[in-house]
Amino acid sequence: MEQFKKLFIINCTILLLVLKVHAQVKYDYTWALGISDLTNPASLIRFNDTGIVSIDSSSSRMRLDGDGSIICDAEGKLKLVFKNCFALNESLDTLIGSYKLRNKSGTISYCNRGGGQYPFDQSTIIIPSSLDSNKYHLIFVDGGFLTEEQDSLKALDYGRLFVQSVDFSLDSRGEVLGERVELLKDSITPGMITACYKNSSSNWWIMARLDGTPCYSLLSLDRDSFSFVRRMCFGSDLTGRNDISGSSEFSPNRKYYAHYLTGNGIYVFNFNDVTGELSNYRKIDKYGIDNYYGRICFSPDSKLLYLFSSGHIIQFDLLSADINQSGIIIDSFKFDPMNENFASYFSGKIGPDGRIYVGGLGAHKYLSVINRPNCRGADCDFRKQSIELPSRNFWGLPDSPHFNSNVRSAECPASQVTDKYKWSDIDFRFLYSEEKILLNIFNSEMQSGVLNIFDVHGMSVINKSFKYGPNFYPLDNLPAGVYFVNLYFNDISGCLGRFIKY
Repeated sequence: MEQFKKLFIINCTILLLVLKVHAQVKYDYTWALGISDLTNPASLIRFNDTGIVSIDSSSSRMRLDGDGSIICDAEGKLKLVFKNCFALNESLDTLIGSYKLRNKSGTISYCNRGGGQYPFDQSTIIIPSSLDSNKYHLIFVDGGFLTEEQDSLKALDYGRLFVQSVDFSLDSRGEVLGERVELLKDSITPGMITACYKNSSSNWWIMARLDGTPCYSLLSLDRDSFSFVRRMCFGSDLTGRNDISGSSEFSPNRKYYAHYLTGNGIYVFNFNDVTGELSNYRKIDKYGIDNYYGRICFSPDSKLLYLFSSGHIIQFDLLSADINQSGIIIDSFKFDPMNENFASYFSGKIGPDGRIYVGGLGAHKYLSVINRPNCRGADCDFRKQSIELPSRNFWGLPDSPHFNSNVRSAECPASQVTDKYKWSDIDFRFLYSEEKILLNIFNSEMQSGVLNIFDVHGMSVINKSFKYGPNFYPLDNLPAGVYFVNLYFNDISGCLGRFIKY
């Protein structure tokens, strides 16, 4: 933990936030979340390409906290909320025939108790029809317990994958059509299903992890027709009951797929969005933290992966040769029993504005935000409890696939030091020659100090004292990477800047 704290101390460069605006599909431009009862109406968050436009409240007879999906129309107006046990329209009223979604065959009977809440994460997906703009596919998991007749299953809780259709053409309130159709004969995890576009087309890939095993089932949705494609297995982890908590996600650029199980770690794969094949299997371990709940989220540029788990936010570099060692703790939640409006970090979701919004587990009235999620370490500009909701949310953020692969995010601060920096009476510059790279620190004060250079993991690579006058430090032996220069001088610790060693 200490090495990560050091990283935050030194990363003190202040630069301007630059946003680029561009047009994109608006299927996820309004989010609905909240407990939604007489004292806590639902929160509706509306976005444009640069930020939050408005946060309003809206009453509904149904609870919106917990697991669920959302989708908007072409203009970004809320169209449909799907909570596994029921579906709501833009007025947060149940669709015609919504009762059909309560007819679950699993032995849990979750729709008939506990406020009609499905107890597992990421059990629903809404995908728009590619043939009719008035129709949507509701993909969902029906969960159950292991019984004596199912002794071959490796996990005590299992799921089955189904689809049911919604049509808005006959009635503007929307109608759930027909009966559900089972998509897979295999039993899968009780949740953690996800989807992505196929190779920039209007067709889709759908991924589900099989029950208790290190295997994945891939389905295809082409022109509103579902089909099973293949089963893929990696490693030997038998997850048992650990497969009931976590999340899965395709990266925005569709080049990665990651699956997080709280008791096992994160499984990361390269993904071919043309063939649907997984490859280059890697595992991020539990990271020395007791993970009982949490979700993962890619950065908008698909180069970083964030873990929100058991009160911690950890950032991993997917381009690192060793992803396990690339982890940086962005923040750790500190519980305050006197403040019921804050809750431990639980999930993150990319907004249409390129920021990552962070929700909690348990009643909370504030969302946190990562303003520059493509940037490493403290440069990501995490702001805790910075967005106030009109009423309390309880559990998580609404789910939706990445409808836009080119969401623009704020640019990262400049990384390479090219000019002279001044800090108090310290002059700081680089000297280059064909054979050497030297860091020159000129101290015009009589008092000595200490130079510390850290890498991006917060590890000290150079720790030297400096005295009055010029001080030269060779950098030739440092491996390629980003480094931060920190000085301890006159009883003050300060960051002078950073540089890239190529």
